[in-house]
Amino acid sequence: MSRILIVAAHPDDDILGCGATIAKHSEKGDDISILILGKGIASRYEKNDSKKVYSEQQVLYSEAKKAACIVGATDLKILDFPDNSFDTVSFLDIIKEVESFIKEFQPEIVYTHHASDLNIDHQLTFRAVLTATRPTQNFVLKNCIPLKFHLQLNGPLVNYQLLFRQIILLILILLWK
Repeated sequence: MSRILIVAAHPDDDILGCGATIAKHSEKGDDISILILGKGIASRYEKNDSKKVYSEQQVLYSEAKKAACIVGATDLKILDFPDNSFDTVSFLDIIKEVESFIKEFQPEIVYTHHASDLNIDHQLTFRAVLTATRPTQNFVLKNCIPLKFHLQLNGPLVNYQLLFRQIILLILILLWK
């Protein structure tokens, strides 16, 4: 049994990026933990619409927890770094959060975003994970796997909640077979 950690910038990045991989690790009996660094939805709304943002975040967090359970993760922690604004907070603060979680969980394998991802939060998540998993006297990571996953959505406004639910349904169907 291995200890697997997925570090993603936003709720749904973990499932979109490596949901099937998480399920495969779960089937093998691995201990899987997911760390989500950011809120994941606030940048889609006007700043003065805090009630709507809060309401949508609660739905998103609930769905993220359900999705994590479906693919077999044993733990999900969601932090509150600002959505699409990781570059407005101290990079050291992001690193410290990732380091703290790694120290507690002691993973052997870590999955995270790819360095060439265009989203700034994804780039900084990758860099924070890379920094936090550097070999130290007390910790040497077995494997860090950056995911090259890009979802290109062109056209009119996308209903992300509907898209997320459709992806979860697809995962359920695939796991059911």
